Amino acid sequence: MKTISYAVSGLLLLVFCISGCQDIFTYGPLDILQRDPSTLSKDQQLLYARQALSSGDDDAMSSAVDLVEDTLIPGDPNNADLFLLLGDLKWRLSHAPIALQNYLFNNSNQFPDPADYITFANDIQSGLSSAERNLLYDAANNCYYYAENTLTATLNAVQQLATGVGILAYQAQLPLGSQDLAMILAAETYITNAISVLVPVP
Repeated sequence: MKTISYAVSGLLLLVFCISGCQDIFTYGPLDILQRDPSTLSKDQQLLYARQALSSGDDDAMSSAVDLVEDTLIPGDPNNADLFLLLGDLKWRLSHAPIALQNYLFNNSNQFPDPADYITFANDIQSGLSSAERNLLYDAANNCYYYAENTLTATLNAVQQLATGVGILAYQAQLPLGSQDLAMILAAETYITNAISVLVPVP
């Protein structure tokens, strides 16, 4: 097992908090989030969704999920970036990052070996509500869609971890005959890649 130093753990948790956020906006977070998103232009609606993710506020992120799913994606269904944004929002809303933090705390700040990835994914989802689990599965699907439909797609380490954990968690709750081995192997690769970035080999 690979050990994460406390400094790296702190950095990791910080990354979870800001994953997917881009501080490139001219509006302050409160300025845009206090407006009715239905009155905004499409560019401003996209800004609203990104600022909601940056805010970390569950209510704002829930509104942003509705906005992306009901307005932005139907208006631009081939825009894979919107699916990635939706994945980031649902990952945060699933509270899986908190479950991951608890997992690391309970396991001496260590990620598991590859043979234990499915157990790891089950540990992450075990403390989530049914609704949160569905958000986790959706987040993984959204990130996976982005990776598969963007020629220059690059998921950051947290997005790869979210994708791998979400896919494995979903596959683990299926009957054995219904599990997709190819998806399980893909998920394990995502987790391995994420860990290699988050916990560099000395």
